[in-house]
Amino acid sequence: MHTNRRNALAALAVVGLAESLPTALRAAAGPLELEWLILYFMNGKNNLVDDALDDFEELAKVGPAQGSTIVVELGRPAQDNSARYGGWSGVKRFVVAKGMSPDEANQTMHVGAPDAPSGDMGSQETLADFITWATDRYPAKRRMLVIWNHGQGYRLRASMSATVSTVGTNGLAKVDPLVGGYRSVSSDADHRSILFNKQVQQVLELSAARGARFDIVAYDACLMSMVETAYSLRHCADFLVGSEELEPGAGWEHNFVMTKLARSPKMPPEQLACAIVQSYKECYGDRQMTTLSASRLSEIDAAANAISGVANALRADATNSFPVLSAVRSQLKGFADYARLGYSVDAQSLFERLAAATKGAVKDAASTAAKAIQKCVVCSYASSQCKGYSPRGLALYFPATQEDFMRDPDHEGYQRSNQHFPIDFVNNSDWSLLLKDYLQLPA
Repeated sequence: MHTNRRNALAALAVVGLAESLPTALRAAAGPLELEWLILYFMNGKNNLVDDALDDFEELAKVGPAQGSTIVVELGRPAQDNSARYGGWSGVKRFVVAKGMSPDEANQTMHVGAPDAPSGDMGSQETLADFITWATDRYPAKRRMLVIWNHGQGYRLRASMSATVSTVGTNGLAKVDPLVGGYRSVSSDADHRSILFNKQVQQVLELSAARGARFDIVAYDACLMSMVETAYSLRHCADFLVGSEELEPGAGWEHNFVMTKLARSPKMPPEQLACAIVQSYKECYGDRQMTTLSASRLSEIDAAANAISGVANALRADATNSFPVLSAVRSQLKGFADYARLGYSVDAQSLFERLAAATKGAVKDAASTAAKAIQKCVVCSYASSQCKGYSPRGLALYFPATQEDFMRDPDHEGYQRSNQHFPIDFVNNSDWSLLLKDYLQLPA
């Protein structure tokens, strides 16, 4: 037991309970820095609501490690037929304690009703407000953001009818409500809205500019471990954790992760990122088609430049190189091709096979790219059921045919003419130019 009031206040701040103290007492306690601040943007405002509640329970089963705080922004849809935890709907914030249940009595704050602007978890402003609120209240040496929902990969969009409206005073673009049913990051069924990769990038770059850079950005979502996603985070995070493949509905086993952190509460970011990957492996093993990897984002610029080198070498000798590229692509399965979503392939495997099948400039460029991508990936897991996809950790957008490209409802996002939340990798790397020539796409 602590022997004086100041020590007691310090202990409360460290475990993330200082929010309950009067402002004057929090000031008296002094600015204490956590080892880890872990934020979960857990959007259950869709068909994953029961999985969201299950995963909250997993987090609370172990609770925060010593010197860490877990903050969850949890959403439930208006049409939630579940009576679990009182059947509340909307968006609430919780500072997680061991054994806590996600009911109204335990909420730190009610963010918004399911149909209110503040309750839109497909909104860039909602994500930004959550990050600002949490990072201001819980200063930490290290930070991790987990975005929990469905995933689409290189670009996140629910409808081709979405349009940008005004830009708010905070510099974040607002988006008209979206319609459609494609998988997405943070799809909100009440608002029919979604977060694009570019929007997540903008929020995190603003956060980094105000001194709250994230050590890890992790997606408990499908298809997010891609070169394009990693490249979008290069200025605002150090590590990306995500899956090349679809994830099971239950996603990560979060109590596995928190148990590892509890055993080593000061573990550095790379170690925690790989602990997440290892936990996923321990949970699923070879039972399903599962992948997870952690990538070092300081290496992604070099990888992007190397991929441009491959693109330019291929384009320079298209008559001879394109048939070889076609043969190599035909040997690789696209992730989730069984669900007609096979638009991306493993990047390292692609370039290793291309190097083995070519000579001269293309061979040299492909070998360089394979090594650069390998340098990005710090740890990777894939079940034996994914063997045919040759997963190594980072995927790259590469539809096999023009027909496949046009079938992709988000294909216009991979064209440089696109102005709707344009993708940095598409505009900065020459891979998009290679696809235009190889697939014979319209200008």
